Amino acid sequence: MNVQIFTRLLWKDYRLLRSLAIAAPLSTLGFFILLELISHLVPLGRSDTLGGATAIWSFVPFLVAFGAPALLIGSEEDSGSLAWLRTLPANWKPIIASKFLVSFGCLMWSWLTGTLLLFVTFGIHQKEILFDITNSQQQVDGPFPAALGTIGLSIAALLCSLFTATYFRSPIVGLIASAPMFGGALWAFFGLFVWWSGAARPMPFSADALFWFVAIACLVLLALTGLTTLASRQRLNGPERDWSALSKANRIRSAYQPPMSTGYKLGAALAGRRPSPFHALLWQSFRPNAWYYLLAVVISIAAGVLVHADQNSRALGYILLAIVGFAIAGLTFYSDSIRGRSAFFFDRGISPRLVWVTRLLPSFVLIHLILLIAISPFLITVNLAQETAMILSIYAGGLAAYAMAVLFSQATTRPLLSFFAGPVAVHFSGMFLVLAVFGFYPWAVGVLLISAAILFVASYRLTNLWTQRKAYTKHYVLTSVKYIAAALLFPVLVVLAIRWSTMLPNTSTWRQDMFAMELPTSDRDPIAIRPGAGNQRLHLSTPVTIPLGDELDWILSKELADEDNIGEHISLLRLSEVFIDPQHSSYQGQQFWISRIGHPDTTLFDDQLAVIDVLQKWSRVVRDQAIEGQSSFNELLYVAEHADWLSTLALQMMVNQSGVNVEIRQRLVNLSSDQTVQQSRRNSLIRHWRSYQESRSGFWGGYPNPPTLPWLVIERTRAQRAVDHLTMETLEQTRQGDWFTFAETAADYETMAYIRRDTDVNNVYAYYPLYPSEWIRRFGEIDQRLKTLRGFAGSKSGE
Repeated sequence: MNVQIFTRLLWKDYRLLRSLAIAAPLSTLGFFILLELISHLVPLGRSDTLGGATAIWSFVPFLVAFGAPALLIGSEEDSGSLAWLRTLPANWKPIIASKFLVSFGCLMWSWLTGTLLLFVTFGIHQKEILFDITNSQQQVDGPFPAALGTIGLSIAALLCSLFTATYFRSPIVGLIASAPMFGGALWAFFGLFVWWSGAARPMPFSADALFWFVAIACLVLLALTGLTTLASRQRLNGPERDWSALSKANRIRSAYQPPMSTGYKLGAALAGRRPSPFHALLWQSFRPNAWYYLLAVVISIAAGVLVHADQNSRALGYILLAIVGFAIAGLTFYSDSIRGRSAFFFDRGISPRLVWVTRLLPSFVLIHLILLIAISPFLITVNLAQETAMILSIYAGGLAAYAMAVLFSQATTRPLLSFFAGPVAVHFSGMFLVLAVFGFYPWAVGVLLISAAILFVASYRLTNLWTQRKAYTKHYVLTSVKYIAAALLFPVLVVLAIRWSTMLPNTSTWRQDMFAMELPTSDRDPIAIRPGAGNQRLHLSTPVTIPLGDELDWILSKELADEDNIGEHISLLRLSEVFIDPQHSSYQGQQFWISRIGHPDTTLFDDQLAVIDVLQKWSRVVRDQAIEGQSSFNELLYVAEHADWLSTLALQMMVNQSGVNVEIRQRLVNLSSDQTVQQSRRNSLIRHWRSYQESRSGFWGGYPNPPTLPWLVIERTRAQRAVDHLTMETLEQTRQGDWFTFAETAADYETMAYIRRDTDVNNVYAYYPLYPSEWIRRFGEIDQRLKTLRGFAGSKSGE
């Protein structure tokens, strides 16, 4: 091998591929930066962040694996330099070896940069990277073997792409054929491994089968290398293959070169009516890509079958639909760019508008077929109205992605590169929009229809420059950047405008009145409220039956006699256990409920009456202190409201079971008055609202958590106004008492105020307080029972 010639071949291939070698690590870096921004600014768990980082780590190298050989050989095929190499006295071996080494080096370079960035990401999130080959069960499993296998798969993808790029004359056919060939090689590898090693399944497998796994992997790679060598020898050293009459018709290398023969089709066309410019240009756009479009339809139909299958198959179906959609978008201007017809249109004075319409129309129809398949599972559901947002999101997102890929298909100076630049640009744009708006407003994905319209206008307005072969000029690039920026920023502005227009009214006057309002105070020492006296949700995760009889009487008597503390001798949860039957459920849904009431003249009945005495004492003391500011709003909720809710429920069930006797009547007389209940809620809520304005801590037991991004200041304003309106209308209901009607409105306010909590009821439900709307319903239940029980006692409201 002539070292000097081989060195020059390496230099030539490096210059062809250096743009990809630069773009790949920069793309990976950009993806990781956007992912970190999203993980810190959008509510995203660590596992989701690290999963996204792992996906990015493998995404760009696989693009390089499939794209590098196609770019090298396809670019030389389009420029004619590959045919020129055939005329030189150079051996075919250094030519293909140079292309393989440069492609392999570019692939390893992308893996190296991606791995370094992945290590940095795992370090930032304090996640240890394990390098174990086997797990505790002596099976080859875990992240490190999976990473090595992924790198090996990328090498196989590189060899498949190199084979198809050398075997097929058309770069597009080679690029499309590399994917099924890679799938076939993967299927053959795992099939051979299972058959040869006797493993029960491909992954994970026993450590004893590791040798066979590596040996068969090397065998498959050697087989792919042999196929690539044979294809390269035939391509660079053998005679030209005569595929068919179709290949002869496509041998025109330039728009200015006349056809070699007329053919029967041309004669038949000339004998008929002359086509209009629109139909002629549409046929000219459709004919070179007809077989690709047919293949896209077949793959889309197959993907549609997967979409309607099980959940795992559905994910694969959507991936296939996305790949086909990007391929169709890349074909929009490809045939004209590759044959130089864009300049032909300009020289002949053909309208750029007509060119744009005829080039866009075939792929536009096909992309709507793909989108229809994508949304078809949601169209056949019973509740179609509930799926409208999802249907609109898929359609708008898919159409915007197609429009951006079309723009890159027109703007890319190297036509084959558009098949890779489009998906990368769409992924970058998608991550930016998730960071900017859709991470907080997933319902607003439909506004991407506006972005799609802007991008369509961009490709339309730039078609004139494209026909003049000025896609590489500064004017073209700046104009396209302006349109892309507008397409990305316009959804943000639209969503923020919608949020601003739907904001609650300003409450500045009411806020001034709230700060100026005078509330009663007291100088006496408050009674201490112990933590056990209250509970956020009155939820018993593990009920334990407390002792009844003398021991309980002694505890309760000490609690009733204690004038300095509440909850010193017994907790609220332990008191509630007196009303629990261990053999029956104590909950209606997720709400605590009394499951047993004792009969008069029984020990259980007496103990339950004593518990009611303690609950009424707690409620009375806390409400009196809340009126004068010595108990907080949370203490009112967790102690007094819970105590009243439980005691009134028990008394109501006692009355329903045994009627009103002397003992029950005594407890009915001790119920809190309407005036005490209203004033305690009003005064403590006003103080609680003032405290929240100063400290921005908890509110109604929750923690309003609006976005902190600078451009989402409107959400913080919306949250503040929602808190104000929730407080204002709650104070109004303390006088009116229409709690159940107001609860629905309160639920909307708490959503606007971003009062968020974990909703996993199996793990943390018991440890989080009730929502404001739940408390408001509980206020209604308590007031309703108090009114009913006062009627039984013969007392009047407020006595």
